[in-house]
Amino acid sequence: MDSVTCVNYDSKENPSPCSDCVLMQLVPPERRSDKIPCRHIPFNLSGETLDSLYRYSNQHEIEETLENWLRITIQRLEEERAAARLAHSKQPPSAAER
Repeated sequence: MDSVTCVNYDSKENPSPCSDCVLMQLVPPERRSDKIPCRHIPFNLSGETLDSLYRYSNQHEIEETLENWLRITIQRLEEERAAARLAHSKQPPSAAER
């Protein structure tokens, strides 16, 4: 609820369940039932999360870690999308398309 990416950001009444949030697919399964599950998305190989950064880092470190994670995640998603498009374009036409 502390991020503009949250489905419930600035929502005082009738909050949506966290399960409706696209970020839930990034939350480790064992943390999905936590009160604020998105705070447990791992940002790097050392396992830093927003939850751990809130406890042990300053604002600059939090922003830097989150920015790096966002850049890497966006790049990975773009590469996956490009690979999927390429794979789809190489598939032979189906019987219905012939």
